[in-house]
Amino acid sequence: MNQEKKSYKAYIITAVVGLAMVLMAGSNAGLYREFGLHSAVLTLANGGAVAGIILLSICALVWVKRQGALDGISYSISVGRHMLLPFTLKKNEDGTIDPPKKYYDYCQERRTKEKEEGANLRPIWLVGAVYLGIGVLFTILFFVV
Repeated sequence: MNQEKKSYKAYIITAVVGLAMVLMAGSNAGLYREFGLHSAVLTLANGGAVAGIILLSICALVWVKRQGALDGISYSISVGRHMLLPFTLKKNEDGTIDPPKKYYDYCQERRTKEKEEGANLRPIWLVGAVYLGIGVLFTILFFVV
């Protein structure tokens, strides 16, 4: 029961964020200044398409990151940060500092960490696809009307 509530909560939050993107894109395009049905439909089509594409792009980026394509970049940034800012290294109980992890160890630690606390991408993917579908639907209505 608790897992179902959490799942619905993720869908609702993602839908609200997408709606906010639609309204921001609409206000930027003049949704509140235009009074014609034709221009309002076009503005909603653009807003829905923008929100859908942004949500689907975020979902794709997180999926690519989970596959390990960005591990080299994040490892380089982590090691560079520790070299430039040595006080960010963690000290042991006896006061010594361990050297930075090797790349393989870093990747294995990231994999186990992501498996334990990995978020579900389904709400972002589905809500993004719905918003993109709404954008396409309003685009078709724009050309029909």
